[in-house]
Amino acid sequence: MTMNAWTRRDWLYVLAYIPLYVALDWVSFIHPVGNFAITPWNPPPALSLALLLRLGPRVWPALLTAGLLAEWLVRGMPSPPLISLLAVSITTLGHVLAAHWLRRRLDTQFQQLRSLAWFLGISAVITLPIAASYVGMLWAAGLLAAEGVAQAVLVFWIGDVLGIIVLLPLLLVHGAALTAWRPRRPATESVLQALALLATLWLVFGWEFTDEFKYFYLLFMPLTWIAVRHGMRGATPGLLAAQLALIAFVHVDEPGALSMLEFQMLMLALSVTSLFLGMIVSERQRLENAYAQRDAQLHHALRLAAASEMTSALAHELNQPLSAIASYARVASLLFDAADTPRDQMRSTLSKIEQEAARAGSVVHKLREFFRSGGSERGAHALSELVQGAYGPLRRRAEQAQVELVCDIPADLPPLDVDRVQMETVLHNLLGNAVDALREHPGPRRIQLGARRDDAWARITVSDNGPGIPEDIRSDIFEPFMSSKSEGLGLGLNISRSIAEAHGGSLLLDSEAKHTCFVLRLPLMHEPGHVP
Repeated sequence: MTMNAWTRRDWLYVLAYIPLYVALDWVSFIHPVGNFAITPWNPPPALSLALLLRLGPRVWPALLTAGLLAEWLVRGMPSPPLISLLAVSITTLGHVLAAHWLRRRLDTQFQQLRSLAWFLGISAVITLPIAASYVGMLWAAGLLAAEGVAQAVLVFWIGDVLGIIVLLPLLLVHGAALTAWRPRRPATESVLQALALLATLWLVFGWEFTDEFKYFYLLFMPLTWIAVRHGMRGATPGLLAAQLALIAFVHVDEPGALSMLEFQMLMLALSVTSLFLGMIVSERQRLENAYAQRDAQLHHALRLAAASEMTSALAHELNQPLSAIASYARVASLLFDAADTPRDQMRSTLSKIEQEAARAGSVVHKLREFFRSGGSERGAHALSELVQGAYGPLRRRAEQAQVELVCDIPADLPPLDVDRVQMETVLHNLLGNAVDALREHPGPRRIQLGARRDDAWARITVSDNGPGIPEDIRSDIFEPFMSSKSEGLGLGLNISRSIAEAHGGSLLLDSEAKHTCFVLRLPLMHEPGHVP
């Protein structure tokens, strides 16, 4: 492998991997068997598999180096150098093979239940021969008594499986997010979930009136809550937090060999259950997103069909009056050239041109009236309720794009005098355009919806901190078929403005705002005794 085959980021991954591996080995080196790398929880292999899945088997020298450094720095080289080299080589080869099989079967974002089943199966199958080979070599070298071989293989095997299934999904699911991480205020529910997990851990292990592991099953409650609410994205960090707390308990207490094995089995059951539950929720969310995307595509297709029908209807309705206008114009031109044309005949021809032009204008007017007032049922509606109804269908799309909606609606703002369906359509269009504009925007993505009273009117602003509307189309943004989106029809803003004007209000683009800002002016419901 030549130097040119490695990118700068690849080298950074490798250079970060080695100290992280040693640090993880040091943190998890508790209650070992014979001062060897046989512990109840062994997360470093997960880090090795993550690197192998990322960069391929070419990084095996880094795995070998990290393993030897851990033997020297963490355990003080408990076996002769040759034995240590063979032991680390065995684990390195096993992890390379495991990564090979995982790459063929694993969905690295864990979006399918089948992928999780393959992951758990491969992790369990590949770590067993590693454990048996490692412990068998120590026994053959006279470093481990024969009566402790079976126990050591079991502890090594389960410890590796636990370390892999707890840490590797977290690294794969949140790997991209960790590289672009920025501090954010935790949600209230996340804080409550963390407190519930801490309280349960105290009840299980910290309360002096409980027997060892007696109430371990209570840990399923907070982890189930986290997995059901957030899927794999919540189950993986929640499970890691629980495992760290459990390992801390083991570090403080001194459970016997039998209790240690029981403890490992309990952690294994907790981990597998939480991962499967999180996976089921994530797969359901994925299917919901797929259905929502398909519905959006269908809606777009229907919009195209509607536009096609509208264009066809316009062409059909306007064809006759425009053809008649052209014919009468030619007749008028011939009459004008004739010297003896009676004035009454010329006037009659021009009158027919005027009638046909009015007929064409009537077709366009009827279409505009359809958008302006078709089936209007106005009533008193609170702005907050309209925003909720308009933003509800967009919420999942906004969450996927990491867009935050901030509403600043005064509590004393009177209800609007509008048609609920039509006004939710206007707000849905404005908010949807803002979400689409922010989808590829770097940094925080925020939509600001504000409102204030202006005499008998409500002045509503919808703004976002996105790239803004291109200057070349700002002046024509409300014109039909004018859109800054490649997939847009350019009818949404035009129809929204028509609806606002049908209510006696207006919809404008604030040209002085730093970012895109639409100003919607709508009538308030008249208060008793108030004359607008």
